[in-house]
Amino acid sequence: MKLKLFLRRSAAIAAILIMACLAFAAAASADILYTASGSGYGNDRFGMIKGTGAPVRDLVTNLGGANGSGVFAYRDPSGASRVAVSQYTYNKDIIWIYDPYNTDWKAPLKEIGRNTNPVYNIRKMTASGDYLYAIGYDYAQVARFDMTKGYNCDKTFEALNDKCWHGEYMTVYKDCLYAVFTYSKDAWSPTAGYSPSKLVKFDKELKIVSSIDLNSRNIDGGGCNGACVLNGHTLYVASLGGFQHTDGAPNDNSMVEAVDLDAMTSRILVQNKDVYAKYPEITKWIYDFRSLCILPDGTVYVQNGGWNTKGADSA
Repeated sequence: MKLKLFLRRSAAIAAILIMACLAFAAAASADILYTASGSGYGNDRFGMIKGTGAPVRDLVTNLGGANGSGVFAYRDPSGASRVAVSQYTYNKDIIWIYDPYNTDWKAPLKEIGRNTNPVYNIRKMTASGDYLYAIGYDYAQVARFDMTKGYNCDKTFEALNDKCWHGEYMTVYKDCLYAVFTYSKDAWSPTAGYSPSKLVKFDKELKIVSSIDLNSRNIDGGGCNGACVLNGHTLYVASLGGFQHTDGAPNDNSMVEAVDLDAMTSRILVQNKDVYAKYPEITKWIYDFRSLCILPDGTVYVQNGGWNTKGADSA
């Protein structure tokens, strides 16, 4: 597998947000690409590119997720394409379900309201069989919705709900659910620090099958769609390595690790320490590993990013 690092600098925060919010709909419809946009941490609208058509902007512009929205493509039990849009306002998310091929986007096919959705600040939604699953950042919750019964929430996992654990990512592999959780006593404090992230394997009933501690600390699961990427039986995780600095300093332990989901083992592929050693001419490296994508030929493209007093830079 070939690893390529981009060393191109850009101070355009808007461009970074757009790249971070791109959501490939391969699992639901191979010819649709969704993107959500807004300002700061909020996404108040989204558009899409269907097939070879021109981009269509502002399909939905009345999103209520002023503090964070997500766009998640999946297939329902009949195999039909669906897209879920989560909306977060420091409360339980409101979720809108659409049929992307049969809608004028004026109203969702289904709304999952706060009375039926228990999850705050959804980071990822994914489907398996009859069920749609959601994982949330604020309280490390996982919820299961039965799509055959009107998206009724019939199972939840909240065992890590101590306000220090945070749900960041979730995927399905061999009929099991794999969730990544990060841990910090204070995500906004540079002195509180992060503990190693945890990977939890669930069965479809949200019962824990096994779990392991990862090498990484703190992933940008909300801002970067490719912070975790499943390729075959391997889950790749790009992590910040600890506190997200705003002073232009990188984390030495920012890394990309590979998790073998069959063996439930993990190994470090590259970390900032390696970059320093290989490129000693770099004297002001401010970047942490944030996301990656894997091409069919095995080439891996990695995005690194950092914050300083002037805004954002990406590499």
